[in-house]
Amino acid sequence: MTLHVSVNREEAQGSITILKKMGIIDPAYKIYNSGEMVFIPVKSTDTIPESIPGTVVDLNGKPREERLRPLVQPGSFDVIGHIAIIKNTDGKDYSAKAEEILRTRKSVRTVYLDSGVKGDHRKRTLDLLAGEDLPETLYRENGINLRVNVRKAYFSPRLATERLLISSRIRDGEYVCDMFSGIGPFSISIARNAKVRVIAIDSNCDAIEILRENVKINRLVGTIDAICADSSSEISRHGKFDRIIMNLPHDAFNFIKSAYAALNDGGVINYYEISTDEGITDRMMQFRDMGLKLTWKRVVHGYSKMESLHSMEFQKIPRV
Repeated sequence: MTLHVSVNREEAQGSITILKKMGIIDPAYKIYNSGEMVFIPVKSTDTIPESIPGTVVDLNGKPREERLRPLVQPGSFDVIGHIAIIKNTDGKDYSAKAEEILRTRKSVRTVYLDSGVKGDHRKRTLDLLAGEDLPETLYRENGINLRVNVRKAYFSPRLATERLLISSRIRDGEYVCDMFSGIGPFSISIARNAKVRVIAIDSNCDAIEILRENVKINRLVGTIDAICADSSSEISRHGKFDRIIMNLPHDAFNFIKSAYAALNDGGVINYYEISTDEGITDRMMQFRDMGLKLTWKRVVHGYSKMESLHSMEFQKIPRV
């Protein structure tokens, strides 16, 4: 089984050039495309530089369980449309790096410094480092279009492969709740190709308004109902779900009782948490005691020296 680095199409050529120079690309396998993602075969993940804005999957895009090298390093950055966002994890001055990004990336017009996500509405703390102050942009991934306002609502392009994996697991007829939907990347990805009904909930009303715009600019097979509300109480008003997406990595466990109560027997939860390996092991034991069976898990990307973003899928076991 050969590992591939998956990156957005717009980042692919630069990533391929870097990996070729380092001798990391595995010549025994082909580079291939899937929608807006490009999958680059690699010999090893140990020496992939932080400048590569992607994550790692196997040849078929299946989840993997091994720890990956952390991708969020001091000074690393994401590109969302015409916007570059530098992660401020060490308090250094990144003005020179911002000017370099603006000079070397022709599509970038705006460079922000991100000092962290704060508040119940998960908004980035952004300062303009270079270029024009243009927080609204259009972003494409996996064949969908997303309007993004980086000041009004949190969005991460680093979950593009994760959204591709989850949407590929959805089947026609599923009734889905996107419990912390944001601007709707999971909801839009899911409804694009499957005849499903999605209830998308978020307490950030700005995010919900953007989600409604995103529904209009995409051709969807399924339907999406976008609701601005507190997920913990709102989810109980819409019946029982076949699948619940819980993408709130720092706080999702606080909502697990509400999600469990709203899930059909045999239904699944796609759950995300930032934690250590030991913390995730303890968490899985808690889920097991609740009556949730782990069906797969993978590390999405590193978050800090000891912590990673973990993706897990659980199935609700019927009570006897």
